[in-house]
Amino acid sequence: MGIGKGIIVFSGLLSLVVLGGLYFFLDSSRGTPLPAPKDDRVIVVTHSSKDGVQRYLGEVTLAHSCFRIEQDMYPDPKDTEKRIIVLKSVDQLMDMRLCSVIPTQYSFDVITESDTPFSVALVLDGKELPVRIREREWQNPIGNTVLDPTGRNK
Repeated sequence: MGIGKGIIVFSGLLSLVVLGGLYFFLDSSRGTPLPAPKDDRVIVVTHSSKDGVQRYLGEVTLAHSCFRIEQDMYPDPKDTEKRIIVLKSVDQLMDMRLCSVIPTQYSFDVITESDTPFSVALVLDGKELPVRIREREWQNPIGNTVLDPTGRNK
């Protein structure tokens, strides 16, 4: 057997070993569920208010890019000065043609009428998450700061 045939045989065996190792590694991870989002995270909720309207917006991170977020806000039955932002993630992995299985951020934006701000709690898929409120100037839903007629931010 010549040197050329020896190199071909060696390359073939090396390829089989590498492919076998990859198959074993990938097959052993099959059936492992996607990692759940970390529960120790703190969700930053931005609050702004203007003319009796309160706006709360923020982002949550979910396991992949094929979720849809449904959002609502309810009064807390135990505390009249508190509201609960309820987010429900709807997994659309099987409905979408292309998804990336990487953690993806999803925005929520809840607007309600009230003359005074109130404390909020955030519930994602039935589980309450810790919240840190960040106060900001009023922004319209597009995200631009609304200016008063004099040209100064209010």
